[in-house]
Amino acid sequence: MEKSRKYTGLFMLDPDKEPVVNEVTGGIKAIVMENAGNVIDEKVLGKRRLTYPVQKKNEAIYYNLAFEAVPSAITKISRLCNINTNIMRTIISLEK
Repeated sequence: MEKSRKYTGLFMLDPDKEPVVNEVTGGIKAIVMENAGNVIDEKVLGKRRLTYPVQKKNEAIYYNLAFEAVPSAITKISRLCNINTNIMRTIISLEK
């Protein structure tokens, strides 16, 4: 059995979805929990201007999520987040 590790995920959300940001963040948490993960901390960092356009948008809502999961689940979590059209970018890194 794999040992659970701590990860930090930074998600850039579509700024047009600002009225339903709680539903989008709830969906991200659900993806993590469905893949044997536990949410430790979450923060909506707000809307920020981007250095360069991403998907033809100049702004994004940043969402930071700290969670624990087994390493084999990270690829599935990342793939499911990339499929979601409300999420513009996903970065998941291992905490040391």
